[in-house]
Amino acid sequence: ATDLSTYLTTRSRLDEIQDSLHDESYKTAVAAVSLSRYLCENAKDLPASIVSRMMEVHDWPLLMVPLIEEPPWTRRRQVVVVEQKEDDDCT
Repeated sequence: ATDLSTYLTTRSRLDEIQDSLHDESYKTAVAAVSLSRYLCENAKDLPASIVSRMMEVHDWPLLMVPLIEEPPWTRRRQVVVVEQKEDDDCT
């Protein structure tokens, strides 16, 4: 927890932008999962042409593979700790 608090207090503007990018990617992935679930649950009510297009043209089952392999609800944060060696007269 102390590494995270140190990172948060010392991060640069670029780090903040990258964190925002990761957050937006996460939110987009969760929205895609919600939409996918809705379409799958209601596929029986959709016209056959739409279901056929989902399966044959867009290969919907294959699109689900990345969501299964890298589920967006498991979030990993990488905290980078930079250590700087003090000048110890290394001559």
